Amino acid sequence: GHVLNLIDKAEWIELPLPEDSQFDYYSKDDAGNPKPEFKIYYAKVGNLVCIRGTITPKEAIPGSATTIPIVKLPDEIIPDGTINQLCQGTSKNIWLIGIDSSNNLTFSRYGTNEVATCKPGNWLSFKFMYIL
Repeated sequence: GHVLNLIDKAEWIELPLPEDSQFDYYSKDDAGNPKPEFKIYYAKVGNLVCIRGTITPKEAIPGSATTIPIVKLPDEIIPDGTINQLCQGTSKNIWLIGIDSSNNLTFSRYGTNEVATCKPGNWLSFKFMYIL
C-alpha cells in the first residue's frame, strides 16, 4: 500500500497522443475533447514510474506480434531495457503493452488464444509500473 499511496499522490503529467498515432482516446466529450480519465499520464516517484490511460484504435489493426507505437516517452522515464506487460482489453481479449528500444509505448498481440483484429471502440486500458 505504501508505494501505491506515493504514486497516487504524485504529480501526473499528460502524454498527449501525436496526430499521426494509430490510436485515439477511448472517450471524448461533446466538443470532441478527450475526457480526462482516458488521457495518458505518467507519474515518477524516485526511480518508480507509473503510466496509465485508456485508448482505442482509430482504424482496425490486424492481429500481429508486430509492435505499434502509441506515444513517445520523455527521457526522464526511459528504462534501461525493453519492458512488456499484459493488459486486459475488451471482453476476454488481452494485449501486450511495452516500451521498445526507440522509447515508444507500444501495442501488440491483441486477442485471446491467438491474435485478433483490434477495432475502433475496443477498450485498451492500462496502468503499469516499472523501476528505472
